[in-house]
Amino acid sequence: MTTKKSQVLFVCTENSARSQMAEGILRKQAGDIIDIYSAGTDPASDVHPLAKRVMTENGIDPSSHYPKDVERYSDKEFDVIVTTCDGARESCPFFPGNARRYHWGLDNPSAVEGDEAKRIAVFRKTFTALAERISELIRKGLSIMSDRFSIQEVIEIAIEIEKNGVAFYSALAKLADTDRLKELYIYLSQEEKRHITRFREILESAGGYQVSEAYYATEYMAYMKALADERVFKSDVSAAEVAEGVKSPREAIDIAIVFEKESVLFLHEMWKLVPESGREPIQKLLDEERDHLRRLSAIKAQIS
Repeated sequence: MTTKKSQVLFVCTENSARSQMAEGILRKQAGDIIDIYSAGTDPASDVHPLAKRVMTENGIDPSSHYPKDVERYSDKEFDVIVTTCDGARESCPFFPGNARRYHWGLDNPSAVEGDEAKRIAVFRKTFTALAERISELIRKGLSIMSDRFSIQEVIEIAIEIEKNGVAFYSALAKLADTDRLKELYIYLSQEEKRHITRFREILESAGGYQVSEAYYATEYMAYMKALADERVFKSDVSAAEVAEGVKSPREAIDIAIVFEKESVLFLHEMWKLVPESGREPIQKLLDEERDHLRRLSAIKAQIS
């Protein structure tokens, strides 16, 4: 399906430094999934040369950047509007829609006097402050992506999937009619619990869980929820039903391998939903699941 890109606008007075750098930073981090704009309430004639220099130092091409009057976007609906100076907050025009607004009252680096070394140091400091705020906005799940998962949501759903796995293997262990089957199911249940512990560690490092309620109304969320729900391991009842039909340890491993493959598919789809800058925690989850799949395949090869 095609997902509508979120629209983000950065505003400052002259649109020559702070908002231009913010536009470049966010485009580098998430330009594949967000349309980013910047504008000024009293735009300058050009982007400040030191802003261009700092962007270039950080791998951002400033050649397409130029100051724009905020009025040119007065009829456009934005999902997020960020003012980067007090003057812009006071004179920012009304925009249609229900945009979330953030204000970052950063000092104007262009106003600093002194030699070039002192001035470029201030621009670099401002750039760093903007980059940290933008990364924090994404990391904390204060979502600038109205129809995408936060990293934390991905990990929470992965944890719930692993809990389903624990319930499934526990049900199998209770119904096992041989010690060999019971030992196998207990081992697999412990593996799922280990994954839950690992995922919670990743969740903690990702900044905690921040749910984005608006996301749950989207078509793609319904698709992802269906992937999560339609697993081999869905409930205690279905686990018991599957357990009753298992005839050998090899069959149990086959079922587990199917589940792990589905989990890899699920996480890979989730990986595509977060901005590039936030994919590392999701990649860790994928690595864990792929390692589990390899271990299951090795166990299967040992079972006669």
